[in-house]
Amino acid sequence: MENACKRSERTYLSPVPQVEGIGQLASQLFDDCQKDLQRKGPEVHGGKTVGELFDEEKPYLLPLQSERFAACRRRSTFVDSHALVRVDNVRYSVPVTWAYHPCTIELFVDRVRILCEHQVVAVHARCYEAGQFVLNPLHYLNLLQRKPGSLDNARAFKGQPWSEAFDRMRAELEYRYRHDGTRRYIKVLMLFTEYPEVEVKAAVERCVQRRAFSEDAVLNVLRNEPLPSRGRLDLSGRPDLITQGNGVRQAGLYDQLKAGEEVLL
Repeated sequence: MENACKRSERTYLSPVPQVEGIGQLASQLFDDCQKDLQRKGPEVHGGKTVGELFDEEKPYLLPLQSERFAACRRRSTFVDSHALVRVDNVRYSVPVTWAYHPCTIELFVDRVRILCEHQVVAVHARCYEAGQFVLNPLHYLNLLQRKPGSLDNARAFKGQPWSEAFDRMRAELEYRYRHDGTRRYIKVLMLFTEYPEVEVKAAVERCVQRRAFSEDAVLNVLRNEPLPSRGRLDLSGRPDLITQGNGVRQAGLYDQLKAGEEVLL
């Protein structure tokens, strides 16, 4: 088995494939394996292809497990005082409410999943560059209510974490309400804790276009106006749940169901 892995590495992964992500790599490897099935097997098998030999061997293979296993490595650690966990010299954020808590880290090839008390509290794209911070600003929103100065000083809020519309909203609020403009802006950000991120972003952009600069205006849009849909559910990791075909079924299927026959939908 080890020799087979070495051969696969030399055949499919040398030189290192230039791909945009794990999905493209998986598709490329699948195509390479399909082509490999057409390769001629050893002469002692009468010139049969690898695919033909594999078909002959299938009846003797053990069945796959009924449940998919998580292809990851697990580590147990604690969330530090800055709501960070450290993995391979890379720090990942979790919501501040989980600071000082024990946690389990699941390391997948493309993502890092962090669990506290058996529930997933954070998921990040995995970083392989040592010394980096992978932060989600939404994890630190509750901190802003106690420490509004963190909005300018905390690492998680540096740069442009949301969109230019939020910068415009903050600038207008601080100009119009000089004494509490920043706190009003923080109230806008706290809407992320109550509504989906995509809807809050759309509501802020709509208010900026209308020059309605207040947290109440954003809340009114969220409550009373239709906003972009949340997007389609991504089932790329569960092909068994993806519906095939156009959804049109023959009416005769109902007669088969009534008769108690098994119907393949």
